[in-house]
Amino acid sequence: MVNGPPTPPPTTDVEIQDATKEAEAESNAATASTPAPAPAAEPDAEPAPPQQPAPVEVQAATHIDAYQQAFTMSLASQIQAKQWDSLIRHAEYADLVGYDLPTRIFVIAPLILAYLIKDQVPAAKFALNRISTKLSRSPLAQSLLKLTAAVSDRNYREIYSRLSQVPLNGDVNGQVSAQFAEGMSTLVAAFGETFQMRTFILLSTAYSEISLSLAQSYLGMSQELLLKAAEEYGWKFDANNQILSPSAAALKGPSPEPATLGSFDFISNSVAQLEL
Repeated sequence: MVNGPPTPPPTTDVEIQDATKEAEAESNAATASTPAPAPAAEPDAEPAPPQQPAPVEVQAATHIDAYQQAFTMSLASQIQAKQWDSLIRHAEYADLVGYDLPTRIFVIAPLILAYLIKDQVPAAKFALNRISTKLSRSPLAQSLLKLTAAVSDRNYREIYSRLSQVPLNGDVNGQVSAQFAEGMSTLVAAFGETFQMRTFILLSTAYSEISLSLAQSYLGMSQELLLKAAEEYGWKFDANNQILSPSAAALKGPSPEPATLGSFDFISNSVAQLEL
């Protein structure tokens, strides 16, 4: 493409005015086509403070809840129903964690008494031996320790005395304490009853005659209560000589095991303890 000759500059007044108008028009058009500058950016807002995590409960509180829940959700109902085998299983499971906390007594105490009710003395001693020294110093643990030792030694003078001294409140204040005391009262009474029943059965198979005073020592009963219980077990009483004649054939409840040399050794050792 060939370029034409250059346009000559305006010379007359009219040409100069026309050129000025054209320049102003081009300038206005350029201004209109130029985008408006963006508004100045607002300064950044201050960042929000970091979200604080919710407070976490002290771990010990969870452990305390575990022991209390084991009693309220499981052990208490089994005590009420006198389901000793089930109580032992659940208490052993709950005690697996082994935390050194005062509320552990809510599991250990029912476990020990359930073992004693079942006449599983070695298991009761083992449960006591595995608790911490600190917990073993509590009044309830000390009381159960002495009771278990007396049962293990068949120290009849001590058994009933120790049983009557078992504190029921567990040494821990809280909402569970009243329910725990009620459960402990049931356990203590159940052990006393079952131990006396086993002793009645044992005396029935080992003695043909026994003095009233010696029978009272074995059974921890007043004369009036003993004579009433002896009558229910089919025993005869010679009031003149103060002698009771047990009758194994008239026993109620579980059938007594046949007398063995071990039974007589057991009785002779018990008599030796009573005569000390």
